[in-house]
Amino acid sequence: ARLSDMKGKVVLLNFWEIWCGPCIESIPKIKELALKYPEEEFEIWSIASDEKTFSKLKLFVEQRNLNYPVFYGSREDAEKYYVYGVPEYVIIDKNGIIQFVTAGYSENIEIELNKLLLK
Repeated sequence: ARLSDMKGKVVLLNFWEIWCGPCIESIPKIKELALKYPEEEFEIWSIASDEKTFSKLKLFVEQRNLNYPVFYGSREDAEKYYVYGVPEYVIIDKNGIIQFVTAGYSENIEIELNKLLLK
C-alpha cells in the first residue's frame, strides 16, 4: 500500500502502539470515524512502529475488532511525518497535502475531517 495511491481521498494517519494507554483509549473514536465518512472519500491508516510488539499486533487488532487497516511501520516512517511520540494523528487532503497534525486525540480531528469531507 502506498499513500500516493490515495490521491482523491482524505487520509487519517494514526500513529500508535499497543503499549500506549491514550492510543488504546482513542480506538473507539477512530472506529466511529471509520463509519462516519464515505469509504470512497476517506481512509484511515493506523501505523504501529515498535518492532518489539509486532508479534502481538495481529491478535490485538482481532480482539478489538478494528474496522480500519493497521500497518507495520518503522521509526523512519514515523519521523517522515515528524512523529516522535504516540498517539499522533496526521490528516492528508485529497491532493496529498498534510492539512493537520496533532498529538493525542481531540475533537479537532473530527472538525478538520468535517471541513475536508462534509462540503
